[in-house]
Amino acid sequence: MSEDATSDVGAGRSLSTRAYLALITHPDADRDELAHVLGVARAALDAELATMAGQGSITVHGDGTQSRDFTYVGTVCATITDALLRTVTSDEPVNLAFGSRISLLDTLEMLEGILGQPIESNHVENRKGDVPHSQADNALLRSLFPDVTPVSLDDGLRATVAWMQDYLAVASPT
Repeated sequence: MSEDATSDVGAGRSLSTRAYLALITHPDADRDELAHVLGVARAALDAELATMAGQGSITVHGDGTQSRDFTYVGTVCATITDALLRTVTSDEPVNLAFGSRISLLDTLEMLEGILGQPIESNHVENRKGDVPHSQADNALLRSLFPDVTPVSLDDGLRATVAWMQDYLAVASPT
């Protein structure tokens, strides 16, 4: 994370938009890490779009049992907007997650149900240094944003798939 973003947090002042983006990806992310995370997210989106269009497979690092705590992008945007409008500050990074977790395989199975078709996956070696399971502590989030309501993973995936299908229809008109 950039030096100015760190000092904003340490001084308890309102965070810049750039600082919020860095905190969402990882509280200790430097610029190279942030670029990597954004690149991975873009690659994942491209792979999902290609798979939905029947043009490829999703790469699964390891056996797929690794689990993560997912937060719907609409919840992320609403929380950041609320933080900016109310000038919410914190002396420490805020996990924008809700303390749940689901495995990658279960997520893919959920997506298959939503899409109504199997998703081809290509299993490769684990990524070096990958954490097998991640689950956020949301106590600070809840204290700063008591009205934030998480969107279920199923609802978030359904909304994302609908958006992607609309995007593909516009991007590739027949």
